[in-house]
Amino acid sequence: MRLFALGLVWALTSGPGLAQGQFQVVIGSKADTEGALLGSMIALALEREGIPVDLRLQLGPSRKVRSALLSGEIDTYPEYTGNGASSHQREGDPAWRSPDIAFETIKRPAAERHKLVWFPRLPPTTHG
Repeated sequence: MRLFALGLVWALTSGPGLAQGQFQVVIGSKADTEGALLGSMIALALEREGIPVDLRLQLGPSRKVRSALLSGEIDTYPEYTGNGASSHQREGDPAWRSPDIAFETIKRPAAERHKLVWFPRLPPTTHG
């Protein structure tokens, strides 16, 4: 059984849309089909609410997308909570065995170090 939890990481900086004096959300994703699909779903939900978006999907691996977020190139992207373990070199930490504890473990340093906000995570799903 595998547990997955997904959240959105949001930069509290003036992203590209805000820096140009326009309100739009720039959505990125990793270079995989799932990330592009999730990024597109986020865009559809925001557009349905009348929020303009700019899609920059399939940017590359985790490191490149995170760098784009931290530099303000994108405003948000879908991310697995568990990827925080490798981002912070804490793969052996028992916190990553529990979706709730893992989420709390990753969102604190993201906020403190980089002014990033993890939106509430999607409920975990199990696959046998």
